[in-house]
Amino acid sequence: MIGKLIGKLVVWGLLAVFIGVVALGGYFYYKAGQPMQVAAAQRLAPGITYQEFMADRFQRWDEIDDQKAAQGKGRACAFVPTLMLPMMYTGSIYEVNYLRMHRGTKEADAFLRRISNIMPPDELIYGSWWKLPDAWWWQIENMSWWAYYRPSARSWNCEVGAPHKR
Repeated sequence: MIGKLIGKLVVWGLLAVFIGVVALGGYFYYKAGQPMQVAAAQRLAPGITYQEFMADRFQRWDEIDDQKAAQGKGRACAFVPTLMLPMMYTGSIYEVNYLRMHRGTKEADAFLRRISNIMPPDELIYGSWWKLPDAWWWQIENMSWWAYYRPSARSWNCEVGAPHKR
């Protein structure tokens, strides 16, 4: 009797987690088609979406990789960022949750310095729990911009410049 109850709770719990992950993925897919919230992105390419930004990055990295392959060099410009994307996405969600749980502490201040003070607005991060997906998406967009465009972070051998809206 108790075993069946526990089994049903586990099955329903896993089903709820699966539905939540699918719903969050759908929400992120929807947000990726909206204009980016990063002010610098909108200045350089007005109306650019996250999908367009990432497509531009990968197209241009592939072009550099093709040039390098023709010279007999390695193809790392598109490969490395592709490997980093899942870590960036899950890391952005972790960052928001960490800052939310440690609000106003020395740990939060030190953590903010480690992530270059990139943090969603207070009304998203510290607001109601249903605003967390917006805070997570804000962090994903801004960390992607910081990692894949920020001029001082660009590698000399994978330089692709400003994004272009298609």
